[in-house]
Amino acid sequence: MEIWKNIWRKGIAPLLSSSSLVALQRALEESDPHLAQGCVVFPRPVPSCWDLPPLALGFFAYCGMEGEGLFSIFEVSDFHDRMILAVDEHLDEPGACQEFLNWFDSTERKVICERLLPEIRWELSQRHEKAVLVSQSMKQTPFSYEYHS
Repeated sequence: MEIWKNIWRKGIAPLLSSSSLVALQRALEESDPHLAQGCVVFPRPVPSCWDLPPLALGFFAYCGMEGEGLFSIFEVSDFHDRMILAVDEHLDEPGACQEFLNWFDSTERKVICERLLPEIRWELSQRHEKAVLVSQSMKQTPFSYEYHS
C-alpha cells in the first residue's frame, strides 16, 4: 500500500470529523480554488493577520474552516498544527503526517481526486453504515422504564 494511503486510512481519516470529510469531498469534486497545495494558509499567520479570514487553505486548514466552522487565519493555522500532532501521536510515528501532506502538496490535483476521493467516500460510507446499525440496534432494544415513587 502506498505510504500516503496508509497514513490516510490509519491516521488521518479516523481523526477527521464527518463534516471535514464532506467538505474535502466537495472541494475535490468542485475543484475549489480555496483548497491550496503547498501552503498551510494564505496570508501567512502573522500577528497582524491573525483575525482575518484566509484566502487560501492547505489540507488541514481547509478542513478547519469548511468542516469545523473556524474563521480566522490563526484558528485554521492552529487546527492544522493540532491535526499534525494528533495524527503523528495516533500512528505513534513522528513525521508521518508530514509524509501525507508532502504527497498532497506535490501531487497533481487530478491525481489527488482520482486517489483520495474514493478514500473519502469509503470512509463516509463506513461511518454511515455504522450509524445505521447503531440506530437499528437502538430501535430493537426493548427499554423498560419504571417509575417508583
